[in-house]
Amino acid sequence: MSKRVVYPMDEVLDFESQVLRASTLESADDVVRPNGSNLMDPREIAHVTGLPLYIFCHKQTRDSLGVPHRRVQKLIRFDRDEVMAWARRWLQDTKGQGIDAKADPAGRYRSLQQALASLPA
Repeated sequence: MSKRVVYPMDEVLDFESQVLRASTLESADDVVRPNGSNLMDPREIAHVTGLPLYIFCHKQTRDSLGVPHRRVQKLIRFDRDEVMAWARRWLQDTKGQGIDAKADPAGRYRSLQQALASLPA
């Protein structure tokens, strides 16, 4: 038998990644949410809506599209209902202007308008 210690590196790296993720999420969630609050961070709102994360993370994109958000100290938070209402208005405005982006079945990417059109009503 060898006296050399062998560690399962995949498991060690996976554990370290999970601990790092958990520790940073806990520090970001130090803000006390009032009861019934549905404020979400950019990752959560992107996951819920299915829209690209950059829309919520980048200030210039957020401001140019008029995405409703709140600042909680240095953090940006989004109200799900407000974002969904914004998405519906934005889609109606573009359709009202006669802009209709057809989905390309062979294309891997979709436009912002196609992503907004796919949101649940």
